[in-house]
Amino acid sequence: MKYHFKLSIDNILKRPHFQNARVIAGSNGVNRIVKWVHVFEVIEVRGNLKGGELVLSTGFGWKENDDLFITLLKQLIQRDVAGLCIELGSFIHDIPDQAIELADKHDFPIVVFDKEVSFVEITQDLHSDLINQQYEIISNIEDYSQRLNKKLLTIDNYFEILKYLQQYINCHLIYISNDHKIVTVPTVREKEKNEMLASLDNFSAHPSKNILKQPVQVFEREFANVYLYSDCREFGEFESLLLDRTATALAQYFLRELYTEEKKKAEETEWMLEWLRGEHSIEEIKERLAGYKMNGSVTGAVVLIVKLKLNGNK
Repeated sequence: MKYHFKLSIDNILKRPHFQNARVIAGSNGVNRIVKWVHVFEVIEVRGNLKGGELVLSTGFGWKENDDLFITLLKQLIQRDVAGLCIELGSFIHDIPDQAIELADKHDFPIVVFDKEVSFVEITQDLHSDLINQQYEIISNIEDYSQRLNKKLLTIDNYFEILKYLQQYINCHLIYISNDHKIVTVPTVREKEKNEMLASLDNFSAHPSKNILKQPVQVFEREFANVYLYSDCREFGEFESLLLDRTATALAQYFLRELYTEEKKKAEETEWMLEWLRGEHSIEEIKERLAGYKMNGSVTGAVVLIVKLKLNGNK
């Protein structure tokens, strides 16, 4: 797979517009992925932020009121915002210790500019990259889907679909069927497998960005769940879309298998009825039975057909 670049706060800090910026809190969270940039000067988040935004602010909304700033900071953390960039000098001159402690506790990056910067130029620069990323995601997803659909025409085992996704993304993949059959790609030792399964069991109660889950459904019936797992990498929109396309391909494969199985059963039933009606020659019967490895001579047989009547009538 072509490496899919993600715009993190750490990447952004290396750009020219951030040459005078410094991280004063939440430095452990500089690997957070930025999905959008938002200039924000109010103190009530409400529905304005959805998560993943890099917020730019001069501090006008709270000025020297530390309590208002702490209230806003808690909202930003709760909304899973990527980070906060503040221009010092115009309206505020420093960041309170309580805010720094709160940000450090939640690994929420606070970046300050010691000199005046242009939020318009920063926004244009970052949005240009983010839009190009979205175009790249769409192109790669379309290419993946086309290749997967071609593969679907020739494969005779669903494992090939799982292996294709795993090699494309290069992470651990776990497949758990509704009858509790477990397949890991690549194959891992039993100890490592049990550790991964324990993480999956914990995933429902404590969601993690290191795990993605996608059910495989055919006619509202769940056949399996497919997981992407990594202990050192966070998954995003790109991997989620790839997993969704793969689950659709698996559903198509199972649907094809179900159709083939039902068709085979119908053909066998029809042949049996024709046999009972005496429509097959001895040679045809022997040839058919040979297909089931029943090559021994048959000395005799009894066929009993019983027609039952309901409502108490015999």
